[in-house]
Amino acid sequence: MLPILSPVPNVLPQKPNIVLMLIDDLGWRDLGYTGSDLYRTPNIDRISAAGVRFDRAYSAHPVCSPTRAGLMTGKNPVRLGITDWIPGDRPDDRVLVTPEIQSHLSLSENTLAKLLKKQGYRTYSVGKWHLGGAGYLPTDQGFDVNIGGSHVGQPGSYFAPFGKDVTPMPDDVKPGEFLTDRLTDEAIKLVDRPGNEPFFLYFPQYAVHTPIQAKPEDIERFTGPSKSSKVHHNAKYAALIWNLDQNVGRFIDHLVASGKMANTLFIFTSDNGGLLPVTNNAPLREGKGFPYEGGVRVPAFAYWPGHIPSRSLIHEPVITMDISATVLEAAGSKAKARDGVSLLGAMLGRPFHQRRPFIWHYPQYHSSGNTPCSAMIDGDWKLVHHYEDDSNELYNIKEDPGEDHNLAAKMPEPASRLWLRLKRSLDSMGAQYPTRRPGKVQ
Repeated sequence: MLPILSPVPNVLPQKPNIVLMLIDDLGWRDLGYTGSDLYRTPNIDRISAAGVRFDRAYSAHPVCSPTRAGLMTGKNPVRLGITDWIPGDRPDDRVLVTPEIQSHLSLSENTLAKLLKKQGYRTYSVGKWHLGGAGYLPTDQGFDVNIGGSHVGQPGSYFAPFGKDVTPMPDDVKPGEFLTDRLTDEAIKLVDRPGNEPFFLYFPQYAVHTPIQAKPEDIERFTGPSKSSKVHHNAKYAALIWNLDQNVGRFIDHLVASGKMANTLFIFTSDNGGLLPVTNNAPLREGKGFPYEGGVRVPAFAYWPGHIPSRSLIHEPVITMDISATVLEAAGSKAKARDGVSLLGAMLGRPFHQRRPFIWHYPQYHSSGNTPCSAMIDGDWKLVHHYEDDSNELYNIKEDPGEDHNLAAKMPEPASRLWLRLKRSLDSMGAQYPTRRPGKVQ
Protein backbone atom coordinates (compact mmCIF):
# COMPACT_ATOMS: atom_id res chain seq x y z
CA MET A 1 0.00 0.00 0.00
CA LEU A 2 1.15 3.51 -0.76
CA PRO A 3 1.26 6.01 2.09
CA ILE A 4 -1.52 8.54 1.66
CA LEU A 5 -0.80 11.01 4.41
CA SER A 6 -2.88 14.02 5.30
CA PRO A 7 -1.34 17.11 3.72
CA VAL A 8 0.34 19.48 6.17
CA PRO A 9 -0.61 23.05 5.20
CA ASN A 10 2.34 25.33 4.36
CA VAL A 11 4.91 22.87 5.73
CA LEU A 12 7.31 21.73 3.02
CA PRO A 13 10.81 20.30 3.12
CA GLN A 14 13.29 22.94 2.09
CA LYS A 15 14.94 20.68 -0.45
CA PRO A 16 12.96 17.51 -1.23
CA ASN A 17 14.33 14.75 -3.38
CA ILE A 18 12.92 15.11 -6.90
CA VAL A 19 12.30 12.34 -9.43
CA LEU A 20 11.28 13.37 -12.93
CA MET A 21 10.19 10.38 -15.02
CA LEU A 22 9.74 11.07 -18.73
CA ILE A 23 8.26 8.26 -20.82
CA ASP A 24 8.97 8.14 -24.55
CA ASP A 25 6.00 8.24 -26.97
CA LEU A 26 3.43 7.38 -24.30
CA GLY A 27 0.07 8.52 -25.64
CA TRP A 28 -2.61 10.37 -23.74
CA ARG A 29 -4.88 7.30 -23.71
CA ASP A 30 -2.19 4.66 -23.16
CA LEU A 31 -2.86 4.13 -19.44
CA GLY A 32 -5.59 2.39 -17.53
CA TYR A 33 -6.76 5.55 -15.79
CA THR A 34 -6.82 7.54 -19.04
CA GLY A 35 -9.14 5.05 -20.72
CA SER A 36 -7.27 2.26 -22.50
CA ASP A 37 -9.41 -0.80 -23.10
CA LEU A 38 -6.41 -3.14 -23.51
CA TYR A 39 -3.28 -1.75 -21.83
CA ARG A 40 -3.08 -2.43 -18.10
CA THR A 41 -1.21 -0.09 -15.75
CA PRO A 42 -2.26 -0.96 -12.20
CA ASN A 43 0.80 0.61 -10.57
CA ILE A 44 0.67 3.88 -12.47
CA ASP A 45 -3.07 4.03 -11.80
CA ARG A 46 -2.67 3.60 -8.02
CA ILE A 47 0.26 6.02 -7.75
CA SER A 48 -1.48 8.72 -9.78
CA ALA A 49 -4.66 8.26 -7.72
CA ALA A 50 -2.63 8.89 -4.57
CA GLY A 51 -1.51 12.26 -5.93
CA VAL A 52 -2.64 14.82 -8.47
CA ARG A 53 -3.53 14.16 -12.09
CA PHE A 54 -3.37 16.77 -14.86
CA ASP A 55 -6.15 15.97 -17.29
CA ARG A 56 -5.05 18.52 -19.91
CA ALA A 57 -1.28 18.30 -20.05
CA TYR A 58 0.68 19.14 -23.20
CA SER A 59 4.18 18.34 -24.39
CA ALA A 60 6.42 21.17 -25.56
CA HIS A 61 6.57 19.66 -29.06
CA PRO A 62 5.09 16.82 -31.13
CA VAL A 63 8.45 14.94 -31.16
CA CYS A 64 11.09 14.02 -28.61
CA SER A 65 14.31 16.09 -28.66
CA PRO A 66 12.55 19.49 -28.60
CA THR A 67 10.40 18.48 -25.63
CA ARG A 68 13.46 17.18 -23.77
CA ALA A 69 15.27 20.45 -24.45
CA GLY A 70 12.26 22.40 -23.20
CA LEU A 71 12.11 20.28 -20.06
CA MET A 72 15.80 20.71 -19.28
CA THR A 73 15.74 24.50 -19.76
CA GLY A 74 12.18 25.71 -19.14
CA LYS A 75 12.25 27.35 -22.58
CA ASN A 76 10.06 26.86 -25.62
CA PRO A 77 12.16 24.73 -28.03
CA VAL A 78 11.91 27.54 -30.60
CA ARG A 79 14.29 29.63 -28.48
CA LEU A 80 16.80 26.78 -28.49
CA GLY A 81 16.78 26.15 -32.22
CA ILE A 82 15.76 22.52 -31.58
CA THR A 83 12.50 22.10 -33.50
CA ASP A 84 12.92 18.48 -34.62
CA TRP A 85 14.33 15.24 -33.28
CA ILE A 86 18.13 15.31 -33.41
CA PRO A 87 19.61 15.17 -36.05
CA GLY A 88 16.29 15.44 -37.88
CA ASP A 89 15.46 14.91 -41.51
CA ARG A 90 15.67 17.47 -44.32
CA PRO A 91 14.24 15.87 -47.47
CA ASP A 92 15.46 17.49 -50.69
CA ASP A 93 12.44 16.62 -52.81
CA ARG A 94 9.64 18.44 -50.97
CA VAL A 95 7.88 21.72 -51.66
CA LEU A 96 9.67 23.55 -48.85
CA VAL A 97 13.26 23.86 -47.76
CA THR A 98 13.26 23.32 -44.02
CA PRO A 99 15.58 25.14 -41.62
CA GLU A 100 18.57 23.43 -40.03
CA ILE A 101 18.27 22.63 -36.36
CA GLN A 102 20.82 22.68 -33.55
CA SER A 103 22.43 19.25 -33.26
CA HIS A 104 22.73 19.51 -29.47
CA LEU A 105 21.56 21.45 -26.45
CA SER A 106 23.95 24.37 -26.03
CA LEU A 107 26.33 24.16 -23.07
CA SER A 108 25.48 27.78 -22.30
CA GLU A 109 21.97 26.80 -21.20
CA ASN A 110 21.19 26.61 -17.48
CA THR A 111 19.76 23.11 -17.29
CA LEU A 112 17.76 21.84 -14.34
CA ALA A 113 20.77 19.77 -13.33
CA LYS A 114 23.12 22.78 -13.28
CA LEU A 115 20.65 24.86 -11.29
CA LEU A 116 19.90 22.10 -8.79
CA LYS A 117 23.60 21.40 -8.24
CA LYS A 118 23.84 25.02 -7.07
CA GLN A 119 21.15 24.12 -4.54
CA GLY A 120 23.25 21.26 -3.20
CA TYR A 121 21.60 18.41 -5.07
CA ARG A 122 23.20 15.21 -6.29
CA THR A 123 22.13 14.96 -9.94
CA TYR A 124 21.50 11.72 -11.80
CA SER A 125 20.34 10.97 -15.34
CA VAL A 126 19.19 7.42 -16.10
CA GLY A 127 17.91 6.60 -19.58
CA LYS A 128 17.42 8.38 -22.88
CA TRP A 129 19.18 11.70 -23.47
CA HIS A 130 18.97 12.52 -27.22
CA LEU A 131 20.21 16.10 -26.81
CA GLY A 132 23.67 15.65 -28.29
CA GLY A 133 26.61 13.26 -28.26
CA ALA A 134 30.20 13.54 -27.05
CA GLY A 135 30.75 16.89 -25.36
CA TYR A 136 27.03 17.46 -24.87
CA LEU A 137 26.05 14.46 -22.74
CA PRO A 138 24.28 14.66 -19.36
CA THR A 139 27.61 14.84 -17.52
CA ASP A 140 28.47 17.89 -19.65
CA GLN A 141 25.13 19.49 -18.72
CA GLY A 142 25.23 19.35 -14.93
CA PHE A 143 24.59 15.70 -14.08
CA ASP A 144 26.97 13.89 -11.73
CA VAL A 145 26.06 10.48 -13.17
CA ASN A 146 24.80 9.37 -16.59
CA ILE A 147 23.59 5.84 -17.22
CA GLY A 148 22.30 4.92 -20.65
CA GLY A 149 22.12 8.42 -22.08
CA SER A 150 23.74 9.17 -25.44
CA HIS A 151 22.98 10.78 -28.79
CA VAL A 152 20.56 8.01 -29.83
CA GLY A 153 16.79 8.33 -29.72
CA GLN A 154 15.91 4.65 -29.40
CA PRO A 155 17.55 1.35 -28.51
CA GLY A 156 18.53 -1.13 -31.18
CA SER A 157 16.77 -3.69 -29.00
CA TYR A 158 15.16 -3.77 -25.56
CA PHE A 159 17.08 -6.99 -24.93
CA ALA A 160 20.76 -6.75 -23.99
CA PRO A 161 23.21 -5.87 -25.41
CA PHE A 162 20.65 -3.22 -26.57
CA GLY A 163 22.66 -1.90 -29.54
CA LYS A 164 22.53 1.59 -31.04
CA ASP A 165 24.98 3.08 -28.53
CA VAL A 166 22.75 2.87 -25.45
CA THR A 167 25.75 3.85 -23.34
CA PRO A 168 27.22 4.13 -20.82
CA MET A 169 25.84 0.97 -19.21
CA PRO A 170 27.33 -1.11 -16.38
CA ASP A 171 29.84 -3.79 -17.37
CA ASP A 172 27.81 -6.59 -15.75
CA VAL A 173 24.82 -6.36 -18.11
CA LYS A 174 23.88 -9.92 -19.05
CA PRO A 175 22.71 -10.96 -22.53
CA GLY A 176 18.93 -10.91 -22.74
CA GLU A 177 18.35 -8.44 -19.87
CA PHE A 178 15.41 -6.13 -20.53
CA LEU A 179 16.38 -2.48 -20.82
CA THR A 180 13.53 -0.99 -18.75
CA ASP A 181 14.27 -3.46 -15.94
CA ARG A 182 17.97 -2.64 -15.91
CA LEU A 183 17.52 1.12 -15.98
CA THR A 184 15.16 0.83 -13.02
CA ASP A 185 17.73 -1.28 -11.17
CA GLU A 186 20.31 1.44 -11.74
CA ALA A 187 17.94 4.22 -10.63
CA ILE A 188 17.26 2.35 -7.39
CA LYS A 189 20.99 1.97 -6.73
CA LEU A 190 21.53 5.70 -7.24
CA VAL A 191 18.77 6.85 -4.89
CA ASP A 192 20.12 4.42 -2.28
CA ARG A 193 23.57 6.01 -2.29
CA PRO A 194 24.49 7.28 1.18
CA GLY A 195 24.72 11.01 1.73
CA ASN A 196 22.88 13.88 3.32
CA GLU A 197 22.37 15.85 0.12
CA PRO A 198 19.01 15.63 -1.63
CA PHE A 199 18.97 13.98 -5.06
CA PHE A 200 17.50 14.99 -8.40
CA LEU A 201 16.87 11.94 -10.57
CA TYR A 202 16.00 12.59 -14.20
CA PHE A 203 14.59 9.23 -15.29
CA PRO A 204 13.71 9.27 -19.02
CA GLN A 205 12.91 5.67 -19.94
CA TYR A 206 13.47 4.56 -23.54
CA ALA A 207 10.13 2.78 -23.29
CA VAL A 208 7.72 2.84 -24.99
CA HIS A 209 9.48 4.00 -28.17
CA THR A 210 10.04 1.63 -31.07
CA PRO A 211 11.20 -1.07 -31.57
CA ILE A 212 8.04 -2.51 -30.04
CA GLN A 213 9.43 -5.49 -28.14
CA ALA A 214 8.42 -7.20 -24.92
CA LYS A 215 9.01 -10.33 -22.91
CA PRO A 216 7.12 -13.36 -24.31
CA GLU A 217 5.32 -13.96 -21.01
CA ASP A 218 4.11 -10.36 -20.99
CA ILE A 219 2.89 -10.53 -24.58
CA GLU A 220 0.89 -13.64 -23.67
CA ARG A 221 -1.10 -11.57 -21.15
CA PHE A 222 -2.56 -9.52 -23.99
CA THR A 223 -3.24 -12.13 -26.68
CA GLY A 224 -6.17 -14.41 -27.33
CA PRO A 225 -9.89 -13.91 -28.00
CA SER A 226 -10.58 -12.70 -24.46
CA LYS A 227 -8.35 -9.67 -25.07
CA SER A 228 -10.46 -8.09 -27.82
CA SER A 229 -10.89 -4.32 -27.60
CA LYS A 230 -12.38 -1.45 -29.56
CA VAL A 231 -9.60 1.13 -29.29
CA HIS A 232 -6.28 -0.60 -28.60
CA HIS A 233 -5.19 -3.82 -30.31
CA ASN A 234 -1.39 -4.07 -30.16
CA ALA A 235 -0.46 -6.90 -27.79
CA LYS A 236 3.31 -6.24 -27.98
CA TYR A 237 2.81 -2.58 -27.20
CA ALA A 238 0.47 -3.51 -24.35
CA ALA A 239 3.17 -5.81 -23.00
CA LEU A 240 5.84 -3.09 -23.29
CA ILE A 241 3.58 -0.74 -21.32
CA TRP A 242 2.88 -3.50 -18.77
CA ASN A 243 6.61 -3.93 -18.14
CA LEU A 244 7.04 -0.17 -17.80
CA ASP A 245 4.20 -0.11 -15.26
CA GLN A 246 5.75 -2.94 -13.25
CA ASN A 247 9.01 -1.00 -13.07
CA VAL A 248 7.31 2.25 -12.06
CA GLY A 249 5.60 0.35 -9.26
CA ARG A 250 8.83 -1.36 -8.21
CA PHE A 251 10.69 1.96 -8.09
CA ILE A 252 8.02 3.80 -6.07
CA ASP A 253 7.53 0.86 -3.69
CA HIS A 254 11.27 0.87 -3.05
CA LEU A 255 11.19 4.56 -2.17
CA VAL A 256 8.29 3.90 0.18
CA ALA A 257 9.97 0.92 1.84
CA SER A 258 13.24 2.85 2.28
CA GLY A 259 11.43 5.77 3.90
CA LYS A 260 12.53 8.21 1.19
CA MET A 261 9.14 8.70 -0.47
CA ALA A 262 7.83 11.06 2.22
CA ASN A 263 10.53 13.53 1.20
CA THR A 264 10.40 12.87 -2.56
CA LEU A 265 8.39 14.68 -5.21
CA PHE A 266 7.68 12.29 -8.09
CA ILE A 267 6.54 13.69 -11.44
CA PHE A 268 5.51 11.50 -14.39
CA THR A 269 4.78 12.54 -17.98
CA SER A 270 5.52 11.85 -21.66
CA ASP A 271 7.51 13.67 -24.34
CA ASN A 272 4.79 13.66 -27.03
CA GLY A 273 1.63 11.91 -28.11
CA GLY A 274 1.36 8.25 -29.02
CA LEU A 275 2.82 6.96 -32.28
CA LEU A 276 0.33 5.86 -34.94
CA PRO A 277 -0.47 3.12 -35.86
CA VAL A 278 1.36 1.54 -32.90
CA THR A 279 -1.36 2.92 -30.64
CA ASN A 280 -4.61 4.85 -30.99
CA ASN A 281 -5.16 8.29 -29.45
CA ALA A 282 -8.88 8.45 -30.25
CA PRO A 283 -10.95 10.50 -29.74
CA LEU A 284 -8.03 12.89 -30.13
CA ARG A 285 -6.81 13.57 -33.66
CA GLU A 286 -3.58 12.12 -35.09
CA GLY A 287 -0.48 11.36 -32.99
CA LYS A 288 3.26 11.85 -32.68
CA GLY A 289 4.65 14.27 -35.25
CA PHE A 290 1.44 16.31 -35.55
CA PRO A 291 0.41 19.50 -33.71
CA TYR A 292 -3.13 18.18 -33.25
CA GLU A 293 -4.27 17.07 -29.80
CA GLY A 294 -3.24 13.47 -30.34
CA GLY A 295 0.33 14.60 -30.99
CA VAL A 296 0.78 16.94 -28.02
CA ARG A 297 -1.66 15.82 -25.30
CA VAL A 298 0.12 13.61 -22.78
CA PRO A 299 -0.57 11.93 -19.43
CA ALA A 300 0.90 13.68 -16.40
CA PHE A 301 0.66 13.32 -12.64
CA ALA A 302 2.62 14.02 -9.46
CA TYR A 303 2.85 12.10 -6.18
CA TRP A 304 4.21 13.33 -2.85
CA PRO A 305 2.55 11.78 0.23
CA GLY A 306 1.82 14.19 3.02
CA HIS A 307 2.00 17.19 0.70
CA ILE A 308 -0.07 16.58 -2.44
CA PRO A 309 -3.70 15.73 -1.61
CA SER A 310 -4.68 12.32 -2.96
CA ARG A 311 -7.21 11.98 -5.79
CA SER A 312 -6.64 15.58 -6.87
CA LEU A 313 -7.43 16.66 -10.41
CA ILE A 314 -6.27 19.81 -12.21
CA HIS A 315 -8.25 20.79 -15.30
CA GLU A 316 -6.24 23.86 -16.30
CA PRO A 317 -3.95 23.32 -19.31
CA VAL A 318 -0.29 22.80 -18.43
CA ILE A 319 2.81 22.26 -20.57
CA THR A 320 6.29 20.72 -20.30
CA MET A 321 8.03 23.96 -19.29
CA ASP A 322 5.68 24.21 -16.29
CA ILE A 323 7.29 21.05 -14.94
CA SER A 324 10.69 22.76 -15.20
CA ALA A 325 9.36 25.72 -13.21
CA THR A 326 7.83 23.36 -10.64
CA VAL A 327 11.10 21.49 -10.09
CA LEU A 328 12.98 24.74 -9.59
CA GLU A 329 10.50 26.07 -7.04
CA ALA A 330 10.36 22.78 -5.15
CA ALA A 331 14.18 22.78 -4.92
CA GLY A 332 14.21 26.30 -3.53
CA SER A 333 15.92 27.80 -6.58
CA LYS A 334 15.28 31.44 -7.41
CA ALA A 335 15.86 30.72 -11.10
CA LYS A 336 12.83 30.95 -13.36
CA ALA A 337 11.66 28.86 -16.29
CA ARG A 338 11.27 31.45 -19.03
CA ASP A 339 8.29 29.80 -20.66
CA GLY A 340 6.85 27.89 -17.71
CA VAL A 341 4.71 28.52 -14.65
CA SER A 342 5.28 26.58 -11.44
CA LEU A 343 2.54 24.07 -10.63
CA LEU A 344 3.71 23.50 -7.07
CA GLY A 345 0.97 25.58 -5.49
CA ALA A 346 -1.68 23.87 -7.61
CA MET A 347 -0.27 20.46 -6.65
CA LEU A 348 -0.58 21.41 -2.99
CA GLY A 349 -4.25 22.29 -3.44
CA ARG A 350 -4.09 26.04 -3.96
CA PRO A 351 -6.19 27.77 -6.65
CA PHE A 352 -4.60 27.73 -10.09
CA HIS A 353 -5.87 29.84 -12.97
CA GLN A 354 -3.27 30.58 -15.62
CA ARG A 355 -4.80 31.42 -18.97
CA ARG A 356 -1.93 31.87 -21.42
CA PRO A 357 -1.21 30.84 -25.00
CA PHE A 358 0.68 27.64 -25.77
CA ILE A 359 2.79 27.62 -28.93
CA TRP A 360 4.23 24.80 -31.04
CA HIS A 361 6.53 25.35 -34.02
CA TYR A 362 7.44 22.44 -36.26
CA PRO A 363 8.92 23.85 -39.49
CA GLN A 364 10.13 20.39 -40.59
CA TYR A 365 8.59 17.39 -42.33
CA HIS A 366 7.88 14.29 -40.27
CA SER A 367 7.65 10.67 -41.35
CA SER A 368 4.12 10.56 -39.92
CA GLY A 369 2.99 12.62 -42.91
CA ASN A 370 2.87 15.99 -41.23
CA THR A 371 4.15 18.98 -43.19
CA PRO A 372 5.82 22.14 -41.78
CA CYS A 373 3.41 23.94 -39.48
CA SER A 374 2.89 25.95 -36.31
CA ALA A 375 0.06 25.91 -33.80
CA MET A 376 -1.27 27.90 -30.87
CA ILE A 377 -3.89 27.38 -28.20
CA ASP A 378 -5.38 30.55 -26.76
CA GLY A 379 -8.23 29.89 -24.34
CA ASP A 380 -10.78 27.66 -26.03
CA TRP A 381 -9.33 28.28 -29.49
CA LYS A 382 -6.65 26.41 -31.39
CA LEU A 383 -5.06 27.58 -34.62
CA VAL A 384 -2.93 25.38 -36.88
CA HIS A 385 -1.01 27.12 -39.68
CA HIS A 386 0.43 25.16 -42.62
CA TYR A 387 3.39 26.62 -44.49
CA GLU A 388 3.11 24.67 -47.75
CA ASP A 389 -0.13 26.41 -48.75
CA ASP A 390 -0.21 29.20 -46.14
CA SER A 391 -3.54 27.93 -44.83
CA ASN A 392 -5.13 28.03 -41.38
CA GLU A 393 -7.25 25.62 -39.41
CA LEU A 394 -9.32 26.86 -36.47
CA TYR A 395 -10.91 24.71 -33.75
CA ASN A 396 -12.84 25.28 -30.57
CA ILE A 397 -10.99 22.80 -28.37
CA LYS A 398 -13.49 23.02 -25.53
CA GLU A 399 -16.41 22.00 -27.76
CA ASP A 400 -14.42 19.95 -30.26
CA PRO A 401 -11.41 18.27 -28.60
CA GLY A 402 -11.18 15.81 -31.48
CA GLU A 403 -10.59 18.69 -33.93
CA ASP A 404 -13.24 17.39 -36.30
CA HIS A 405 -14.70 20.75 -37.33
CA ASN A 406 -12.39 23.28 -38.95
CA LEU A 407 -14.00 26.70 -38.47
CA ALA A 408 -11.45 28.76 -40.41
CA ALA A 409 -13.67 29.19 -43.47
CA LYS A 410 -16.64 30.25 -41.34
CA MET A 411 -14.56 32.48 -39.09
CA PRO A 412 -11.74 33.87 -41.26
CA GLU A 413 -11.19 37.03 -39.20
CA PRO A 414 -10.54 35.27 -35.85
CA ALA A 415 -8.34 32.75 -37.66
CA SER A 416 -6.27 35.52 -39.28
CA ARG A 417 -6.04 37.39 -35.99
CA LEU A 418 -4.77 34.31 -34.15
CA TRP A 419 -2.25 33.61 -36.91
CA LEU A 420 -0.87 37.14 -36.64
CA ARG A 421 -0.55 36.74 -32.89
CA LEU A 422 1.16 33.39 -33.32
CA LYS A 423 3.56 34.81 -35.92
CA ARG A 424 4.50 37.74 -33.67
CA SER A 425 5.20 35.34 -30.81
CA LEU A 426 7.34 33.10 -33.01
CA ASP A 427 9.28 36.08 -34.35
CA SER A 428 9.95 37.28 -30.81
CA MET A 429 11.48 33.88 -30.00
CA GLY A 430 13.74 33.91 -33.06
CA ALA A 431 11.84 31.25 -34.98
CA GLN A 432 13.20 29.96 -38.28
CA TYR A 433 10.74 29.28 -41.09
CA PRO A 434 10.71 26.98 -44.11
CA THR A 435 11.16 28.60 -47.53
CA ARG A 436 9.85 27.74 -50.99
CA ARG A 437 12.11 25.35 -52.93
CA PRO A 438 13.03 26.82 -56.32
CA GLY A 439 11.12 25.11 -59.11
CA LYS A 440 8.73 23.31 -56.73
CA VAL A 441 5.00 24.03 -56.73
CA GLN A 442 2.30 22.91 -54.34
